[in-house]
Amino acid sequence: MNEQKKSGAGKRIGCFILALLLSPLLIVSSILILLYTPFDYLRYRLSTYCREVGLKYVWLVTTSMTYRVYRIKSCYELPLEYKTKSGATSAYGFFTYRDTLLLHYLDTGAAYFNDEDGRWHAFSDGRDMVLEDILRSELSAYERDHGTRPERAVAMMNRSSFESEELCQRAIDSGLFILYGRRTLDECLTAFVNEVDERLDAPQSSNEALTENA
Repeated sequence: MNEQKKSGAGKRIGCFILALLLSPLLIVSSILILLYTPFDYLRYRLSTYCREVGLKYVWLVTTSMTYRVYRIKSCYELPLEYKTKSGATSAYGFFTYRDTLLLHYLDTGAAYFNDEDGRWHAFSDGRDMVLEDILRSELSAYERDHGTRPERAVAMMNRSSFESEELCQRAIDSGLFILYGRRTLDECLTAFVNEVDERLDAPQSSNEALTENA
């Protein structure tokens, strides 16, 4: 009985010490969040994205990939077309150019080639999925929301999502990815537009995959 009491007391002391250690971190984190949130809100309210799209603010929207891509599209006057996504917040949306939909908000976890099924896999909403299934789902969602269906879709991902440079090149050669990381995001998006134009406007290269001029 005494041993149980000692064990219980030890656990309570351990929890108390842990709480003391974590308290400063929680306090600092809360202060940083409180300080950053008004800045994030103001930045969004003053943005071209807010003025032109008009969706309600959601927390940390200016850190989302949708916001970043839209900002680059506006700054560099890229001919990407933006459309809203049904049921989504201002942190998500569709970007297309000519016949191609750009899937730009996959999870930042690893993408890899599965030797067992011979297909590329990536993570969507925390789930390990076949990339082609993710792209088909996104194309269907676009068609459901806007009545037309782009002919193809590619996934934009950071090179750090891949384990090696060899895998990066295999991903590029597959025609399913466009990568950034070695080049900046604006360079990546500009290259994406140029590569779609080259593929569609040059008959001899109509079947070539997207390649990266890193």
